[in-house]
Amino acid sequence: MVDHWVVGFSGKRQLTNPEGVRLALRAVLQELPEIVNGELVAISSAAIGGDLLFATEATALGMPWICVLPFPEEAFFNEHDFPDKTERKVARERARAAADCEVVRIPRTVDELTDSTWRRAAFAEAGFKCVDEADIVITVLHDAAEDGKPGGSAEVLAYARTAKRPLIIIDPETLEVRRENWPA
Repeated sequence: MVDHWVVGFSGKRQLTNPEGVRLALRAVLQELPEIVNGELVAISSAAIGGDLLFATEATALGMPWICVLPFPEEAFFNEHDFPDKTERKVARERARAAADCEVVRIPRTVDELTDSTWRRAAFAEAGFKCVDEADIVITVLHDAAEDGKPGGSAEVLAYARTAKRPLIIIDPETLEVRRENWPA
């Protein structure tokens, strides 16, 4: 018997309706205990946008949250990816408060942190880890069929589909919630 279910997440960073997405995430997360039997554990990265909304809502509902960073904290929480100083500070504090925080890649040189290919591979690896560890995956993605940048949420969603994970897809514009790969 499964005593816990891991809920993985990947989502867009730039959201035009963050409050709507937050409420949609809350509704989906509140519904999960009715579907599964056992404790829920959340796993995601800590990027601005969807990741932090997911982590905030999951922990507000009492779920332990495992933070997965693509590379070490001191490089991840940078001015480029977190231009707002307050948002950067809040995100860092949230990651430090996680039940666990895992780093998937350690750069061999400082130059790797500015190499876009290395960074995208690290982001993809972090997203794939969230899928690999998950029993259920939630995504916030405008169009589930859209091509995204390497290492982005669209690539993580494609990976989750290949892994046949039960999916909950929230459209960040319409807030429509769709499910795929759920048992009949």
